[in-house]
Amino acid sequence: MVRDWLAPGCGKAQCLTVAQASGIDTNWNAWQANQDNVSQTWGNVGMPASNYFAGQFRNDFAFGIASYNENPNAGANLQYGVKNRWNDLLNFVSPTGTGKNGAKGYALHSQEGGGEYGRYSLVYYAFPLASSALLGRDMWTETTAFKSGVLQTIYNTMPTTTTSRGLTDMFTWADDEQWASGAGCGYQSHNGPDGHGGCGASSQYYGDFMQAAANEFPGISVGKLARQWITTVNPAIGPIHKSVDPGGSSQAYSTLPVDYYSSGAQYMYSRSDWTTNATSMLWQMGITNGTNMGTTQSWGGGHGHWDAGTFQVFRKGVNIIRETPGYSEFVAGYNGVGTSDTFSGFAHNIPIVGGQASINVQGCSDGPGVVKRLETQPNYAFAVTDLTLVYQNNVCDSAHPTRQNPHVVSVVRELINFRNLGVLMIVDRLQSDASTTSTTFVSHCETNPKVVAATVACIDGTQEAFYTALVPAVPTIAIVAENANGANAANWQYRIEANNNAPGNVVSYNIYTIQLGDASGFSALTPVAVDSNPGNPLSGTFTITLDANNSLVINKGTTSSGGTIKAAGSTKALATAVQGMTITDAGPIWQ
Repeated sequence: MVRDWLAPGCGKAQCLTVAQASGIDTNWNAWQANQDNVSQTWGNVGMPASNYFAGQFRNDFAFGIASYNENPNAGANLQYGVKNRWNDLLNFVSPTGTGKNGAKGYALHSQEGGGEYGRYSLVYYAFPLASSALLGRDMWTETTAFKSGVLQTIYNTMPTTTTSRGLTDMFTWADDEQWASGAGCGYQSHNGPDGHGGCGASSQYYGDFMQAAANEFPGISVGKLARQWITTVNPAIGPIHKSVDPGGSSQAYSTLPVDYYSSGAQYMYSRSDWTTNATSMLWQMGITNGTNMGTTQSWGGGHGHWDAGTFQVFRKGVNIIRETPGYSEFVAGYNGVGTSDTFSGFAHNIPIVGGQASINVQGCSDGPGVVKRLETQPNYAFAVTDLTLVYQNNVCDSAHPTRQNPHVVSVVRELINFRNLGVLMIVDRLQSDASTTSTTFVSHCETNPKVVAATVACIDGTQEAFYTALVPAVPTIAIVAENANGANAANWQYRIEANNNAPGNVVSYNIYTIQLGDASGFSALTPVAVDSNPGNPLSGTFTITLDANNSLVINKGTTSSGGTIKAAGSTKALATAVQGMTITDAGPIWQ
């Protein structure tokens, strides 16, 4: 921008001299040539979800234009950005993309953390895209990715300020060094209403992107929703975007569906409603490892997250269920023994088999979680993800069998949000190597929860999450303080480990309900599970009754099939496939 606006002859005292401009061009040419060289694999083509990739697209584009008339290398920079990098991005975000990095679907990679890499990746595109529209090629419109980036930002933003942190939070994604800073993260700029660059959702990174989108799409719902987000969050916004804001109308969030599915990452956002008192959930069912290791799986981001299958819940100003994010930090290990880094499974709410999580952080997995069934309905949301490949490395890293979980044959997780009742139900179908191999249901609480028999009460501020173990009926429940053994995660919590120490069969189930409500006057339901054929883990059904108007019938077996649900008194068959969702100018449209 300096090279462009203060070019020699600009008519101001601060103009660059010809020698200064030439010096900038020479140095920047060398730098960009290195970044765009095929030997520079990190953040280059083939790694489209990396924040380095997004930043270098911006640099190729902006420097190419800024120095185009004087710099003989400018054309090569610009072409590499708008051809090589852009086409790689389009392949990544397109539902019909090809290759390892293709067809990752909606929301770009902005899902990677509320306070870390995802926000960089959004804002790095904002300036080039705004410039492209001015120069006659509106790249905003060449993909739905940036419209979905607006929508995913909205769904990932909490309904109200987090009481304990004094800021508007977003769901995290493990590799996040900023979440710990809370309202002290102001290092980006001084443009925020609170005198700094904004923390959490109010970060200028998000503010600039959403303002640029509102400027680009003033006449359609996506742009109006971006403007509503700006009004609601009040983020920091840089002058370069704010100064060209033409103004426009906003659109209420209530016009959006309460559920949103990011098909590439296989993330499901599920809300009770669009009020500030809403319960908001994130089910992270697909991607796990962000690196480019192996040939079977890649998110192309370069960051490790062993959290496929985890779930998080926010309600009325409280992170009532969250993961423990960190950046090269540690939490106490399984059963309070030793330590484990926050990349790995114990910091997240994933199934544990044989006292082990999924692949350890040095390895790669044979694949991501694979969502098999999913639907959104007025009174409930339902999804099934097969997590088996996440625990194995028989293909991608077969020379290091110790890096996988040797106890896992298959892991399938089902999640059901009884939206009308405020109950999240988790069903894990587990097949292990031996009938004596333990299985563990894991969740987290910011405060020390209370265990009574087969129930756990997590009371956090004004909110409560009440866990009931249905299968097994009498688990061994341990509460692990994650700061034990010298573990240093700044955002440590209390980990709930509900163990089935000896299932008695290689096929077993963990079925839990989590009731969500106000801690004051909390009245717990008494859910019941009935096994129609207790002698055979592969035959029969489980009938789980929450109350007279809400229940679930599922078929037993290592895979999920059939079943019916009764929600708010209405009974219907559960979806047998993944309900499709498309991004339009009007927002997300469910098939």
